[in-house]
Amino acid sequence: MARIILTSRWLGNSCLRKHCRYADVSLRAIKGNNRFGTVFLSRQALVSRMGAELNYQLRRESGMNPIATKLVGFESEAEIISRIVVRLTNFIRLARILEHDRGFIVDCLLAAVKQFDSATHEHQLRVAVTTKQVARKLGFRGRKCDDLYLAALIHDFGKIGLPLGLLNKNGAWTDQEKRFKPIHLLIILVVAEQVDSLKGLANLLRYNHYYDGYPKGIKDNSVPMRAQILSAVDYFDALAFPRPFRVGEALPLDRVFAKLDKRSQSSEVKTPYDPRIIDALREVAG
Repeated sequence: MARIILTSRWLGNSCLRKHCRYADVSLRAIKGNNRFGTVFLSRQALVSRMGAELNYQLRRESGMNPIATKLVGFESEAEIISRIVVRLTNFIRLARILEHDRGFIVDCLLAAVKQFDSATHEHQLRVAVTTKQVARKLGFRGRKCDDLYLAALIHDFGKIGLPLGLLNKNGAWTDQEKRFKPIHLLIILVVAEQVDSLKGLANLLRYNHYYDGYPKGIKDNSVPMRAQILSAVDYFDALAFPRPFRVGEALPLDRVFAKLDKRSQSSEVKTPYDPRIIDALREVAG
């Protein structure tokens, strides 16, 4: 089966940049070195193809060589980011051409996760719906609420680049394995920061795992409220629903909220969860 490769000539077509919206998109399919014509793809088909392309670029060799295994040894975050950009060049180019359609770009990222792991895909959908409900209870509307919803939909996209055995591990990660965690965050940050229409999501995604210690150097009470909402709802969903990495079943809601309350009162981090977020989440969870 041919992979889709976007040629520089096609990508540089200013007419396409200007007029390509929801109409069919023309791609040139390449199999090895043999071109065999132009393929016309509907929006839905293009989303599916790009999802497959993202999986290929981040995993390669049927998942035996995920990108994180190539990056975990680098100390420089800048070097890690530059290597991720190289792997995702095709998608970033397409996303820049079609960046007026944020829904298309997010759909491609969602399709990639769904093809990779249905449990992660379902987790992202749940987190997105709950995050939006909590945000609205706290007074967010319009673009601020929409950005938070989209960020939640793609927050775990970077897990495609992690070893599958690690994601499905039943139990806690070792200190050695924890070195992979920041890489899955950097992968989605690269996408958000390289595409103008997604840059508003970057600050929300950047702090999603601040309770786990990254990014480093966070100042007191510097994590934005909306980023706290996403982080809290992500943590809630990880506890309230079965996950492969946790021994045992999902926790009952009283224990879930006991843990969330602890995080809202913690002195171990510079920005504890705002108690208003936990109260709103209680209302949403019923």
